[in-house]
Amino acid sequence: MSSVLSAATIFPTGKLHRPGMLAGPYPESRESSADWANALAATIPRVWERRTASFDAFFVRFARLAVKADALARAGHEEIRSVATKVQQRLRFEECSAELLEESFALVAAAIKLELGFTAYAEQCYAGWLIYHGLVAEMQTGEGKTLTAAFPACAAALAGVPVHVITANDYLVERDAGQLRAVYETLGLSVSTIVENSSESERRAAYAADVTYVSNQQLVFDYLKDRQAAPGAPWTLRARLGSTLGLTAQQKLQRGLCFAIVDEADSVLIDDARTPLVLSKASDKSLNHAEFAVALGVARRLEDGHDFIIEDNRVELTEAGEAHLAEVTSSLPARWKNSRYRDEMACQGLTALYLLKRDEHYIVRDDKIVLIDENTGRAMPDRSLSHGLHQVVQVKEGCAVTAPNETIARISYQRFFRKYLRLGGMTGTANEARREFINVYGLGVKRVPTHLACVRVNAGVALFASMRDKYQRLVEVVREVSEGGRPVLIGTRSVNESEQVSRVLEHADLACVVLNAANDQHEADVVAQAGQPGRIVVATNMAGRGTDIKLHASVAAAGGMHVVSTQLNDSQRIDRQLSGRCARQGDPGSHQMLLSLEDEIFRNVLPDFMRLRLIAFARLDTRAWPLITQLLVRAVQRVRSNQTRRLRKAVRRADQHMDDLLAFGAEE
Repeated sequence: MSSVLSAATIFPTGKLHRPGMLAGPYPESRESSADWANALAATIPRVWERRTASFDAFFVRFARLAVKADALARAGHEEIRSVATKVQQRLRFEECSAELLEESFALVAAAIKLELGFTAYAEQCYAGWLIYHGLVAEMQTGEGKTLTAAFPACAAALAGVPVHVITANDYLVERDAGQLRAVYETLGLSVSTIVENSSESERRAAYAADVTYVSNQQLVFDYLKDRQAAPGAPWTLRARLGSTLGLTAQQKLQRGLCFAIVDEADSVLIDDARTPLVLSKASDKSLNHAEFAVALGVARRLEDGHDFIIEDNRVELTEAGEAHLAEVTSSLPARWKNSRYRDEMACQGLTALYLLKRDEHYIVRDDKIVLIDENTGRAMPDRSLSHGLHQVVQVKEGCAVTAPNETIARISYQRFFRKYLRLGGMTGTANEARREFINVYGLGVKRVPTHLACVRVNAGVALFASMRDKYQRLVEVVREVSEGGRPVLIGTRSVNESEQVSRVLEHADLACVVLNAANDQHEADVVAQAGQPGRIVVATNMAGRGTDIKLHASVAAAGGMHVVSTQLNDSQRIDRQLSGRCARQGDPGSHQMLLSLEDEIFRNVLPDFMRLRLIAFARLDTRAWPLITQLLVRAVQRVRSNQTRRLRKAVRRADQHMDDLLAFGAEE
């Protein structure tokens, strides 16, 4: 595993780096695979995490900061801009001391109060302080992470450092930047956004702004484009001279990887890291699209359990299957005589048939296959499956077959984010992934106390023998809660399940609204109305992160929002995100989980004989069943978490292996 050796990352105090002669035109951290470097990069964040001031100690500093912010807010725009200019000049030539950082934060707090009418909490300032110093701040859901990001972003931007505020999707990019635009402009800073349909010129202009809001996928793809436009290490003497002569300024989109603030850090840095980012282009090779139909037809002639097996979400041919495949394809063209080609195409067909499910892994929109992010439930129209698999799925669904893509560059999230000179983040669920944050990214985790006490009520977990029993109980819960004047949010894992739950509720005369990847264009309207009395919303994991549901005044008196999860997610972190949609900022609320032993996660993890015995035991309704449920849920989730962790480790090792091969080739 390679590790960051940047002094800015390992020792996150002092002056941030910005593009120029000293740091180069495209600053980014160098990497090393030396064992001593790995140990150092993993140890230093632990030391820094321990020596970081506690919230109680920071509160003394916040008292001074709040007094300065109130005085600046009363003085108005001109005084704030004047003080910001002075602080900016000092930050350009001095290291950012604690006192100077305090001045910067006071400016941000004043601008927030003047433009948005909010008074920044001590907890938000403390979290911003941690992020600026290269840590992950664990803030409970509803604690105002959007405002929190403005503190470290403005402090760094005033020093002339390009800041990337990274969120999980385009919806959050536009929402967060729109909310804070006036704050940045009050301090004389420019802010921009990059979304999926941004043109190349718009992207270059956006990265030239002081603060750029961008999703993780768009950011990494733009980095890969820059590497293709001007290959070579950015820290070389040639690159630095190129900056002086202005040779590379027009070629690249970004200005380097100086400082990143990652919102929903566990989603971006942990959950999304299971798959490498691949930059591709349409292949110019002439391909017979009928081959994909042949692959699908061949796959249909193979028998599950005899010709192939499915393990760890992957298809593998058996020896009998390889022999049967050779027999089935004996009359096909010559290329099918090649065992490597034959096996690969057959596995692509089997994957399309048995592993990739419509309305779970993808949807069909306008005669196109659109992939769905399993963790967020959102559509990814700019992503496609590789090695012809996308085309096989197109044949399966009767869509127009496009040309397969050709890979031109790839990188894992783990390797990309370690290239930042300084990296910080925030999320409501970081503690479970604390070790991985430190070992992979060199990021310590610090918990931030809540501004108000959380009064969320946990109604527990109920595990039923069948899907029918689960849905019957769901109808009873939803009817009881909604008739009491409280809104209900029902969380599901897939588009298909959300539609199924919707049909169950409608059959019981319970009107509901569905939010999933198939109708994400209505997301803002659905979220705006979700806190109304008696409102019932069925949503995928789209509603699990970054969604701030405002409650009607009468809802709080009735007990707040009630959240029901109908599926167990791979990680407890994702479950906590969904339950965090209720009881925010001191509001009342409750949540519960309704599961079935017929749910996919139990069918995938538990052996059939064990699951059938548990189903029989569940129908006995014994006193021991609640305890068994808790132990079973914990065990199943631990298995899934370990599986996904191994996937991330495999991606990281494969990326490093590829990098070593390329380095060896360059030396040759």
